[in-house]
Amino acid sequence: MMDARRGEAAGDAAPRVAIIGIGNTLMADDGVGPAAVRLLMERAGQADVDEPPRACPAPQTTVSAEIETGIEAILGEVAGMSLLPYFRSCAGVVVIDGIDAGAEPGALFQFGPDETGTTQLRSGSIHGLGVPHLVANARLTGADPKVTIVAVQVRDVRPLPDRLSPAVAAVVSQAADLALDEARRLRSLAGD
Repeated sequence: MMDARRGEAAGDAAPRVAIIGIGNTLMADDGVGPAAVRLLMERAGQADVDEPPRACPAPQTTVSAEIETGIEAILGEVAGMSLLPYFRSCAGVVVIDGIDAGAEPGALFQFGPDETGTTQLRSGSIHGLGVPHLVANARLTGADPKVTIVAVQVRDVRPLPDRLSPAVAAVVSQAADLALDEARRLRSLAGD
């Protein structure tokens, strides 16, 4: 049984925090979120996680793996509304996504969902239901997870499957590290 307010299963010692990589891997730099989550999974020895077929991914299908106690990495890709349970049940959510803020490609940003600029997240435009909508929906149900967005300035979002521009590819590891550090911080806050 899940305690939606603390994001932990009954009897678990650690609060549950999700790191969700959002982005369309068929659209070049828009796939930066999933690339960072895949890296986190690889580092945790979860590289062989079964993925849904790439040609026709079902929107409700997500791939996830626990990468540390209480921290789950989710390949959200273009899952949209099916990511809502994470926002409703987790103590914290860290989203990794591309952004078009007019900055240099590869620039990193970290902010909350209520700060300005979230409308420029790539998830708000081509993934169906954007992060601000997921947070608002969770709040309507009484859940209020701590949410942090780690965003990477995109350069190229043309149809180039599984290919990031050099500037964006160069910061995938840094974005993954930033997201994991924030997930650890949120886990610690939720445990108090």
